[in-house]
Amino acid sequence: MAKKKKSTEPAKKAKKAESEKPSGAVYKCIEVDYWRTSAHSEELGIHKGLKYSAKSRYFTDSFDIEGTIVIDGDESKKEVIAYNEKDWEDPDFAKRALKVRTFSAMHEGKGGNFQGGVELSITDSLIQTYHIKEDPGIVLVINLPQTKNLVRITRSRRLKGWKFAFPLIPEKSGEPLRMFEIRGKVGLGLDFEVTEKERKIANIDGKKLNIGGKWEIEIFDEELSDNKAFVKTLALFGCACKFLEDCEKLIKEIFKKFDDPKSDFKFVPDKQELDLFKNPRRLKA
Repeated sequence: MAKKKKSTEPAKKAKKAESEKPSGAVYKCIEVDYWRTSAHSEELGIHKGLKYSAKSRYFTDSFDIEGTIVIDGDESKKEVIAYNEKDWEDPDFAKRALKVRTFSAMHEGKGGNFQGGVELSITDSLIQTYHIKEDPGIVLVINLPQTKNLVRITRSRRLKGWKFAFPLIPEKSGEPLRMFEIRGKVGLGLDFEVTEKERKIANIDGKKLNIGGKWEIEIFDEELSDNKAFVKTLALFGCACKFLEDCEKLIKEIFKKFDDPKSDFKFVPDKQELDLFKNPRRLKA
């Protein structure tokens, strides 16, 4: 009698099940952590800022290191967060500017390279506020060194809470345009969910008890978790979360004077903001 051949089907199914991630799996985890105090290891050493400024022209005298970004727990690829604290706290609200930039962490003389930046465009924000009227139309501009296009994260009208939208702009001919929404969750803190055509893509959760400010971002879409522009855009939005409420107050205050027919207030954009509106097809004489 021939020996019955043992079926390998159950083993194959088990192996396949192990290799496939379940629905709702986290494919990328980003931790944005602002320090509680300035007395932190990344800031220790009188020449720390000078070392970063020597590596990148994006790290200027007005920037201070205030936190870190770690992706998937990989400390070897950690980035430091710096922003122009003195400019942001200027007593004259019309002169304030917010620029947050990240740099590869320096270790044994290596690192310090510009990784990306997010800044509040007050000019864009006033224009957007003029359109929607109801809420301060905050516009954040994302600058990534590896992409050709600037990306704007724009606040849109919502009856209650926060709502932003941003695109993935095609970098190559034939690529489609994709749009994403960032919707604030109901409750305390600055928590968001990111969707594409109502499909949930990511969570952005603020840690309410963290004094410095901490946000954890989880991406549930495998393809987008490998898209560097998408990942960096969410990480930089996480960096901006620390300032959103103050941005709202600032734009609201400026627009109130800007739109008041009885006010003689005039908003004059600075050169760096005007550069964001330049026409690349302009013919030079």
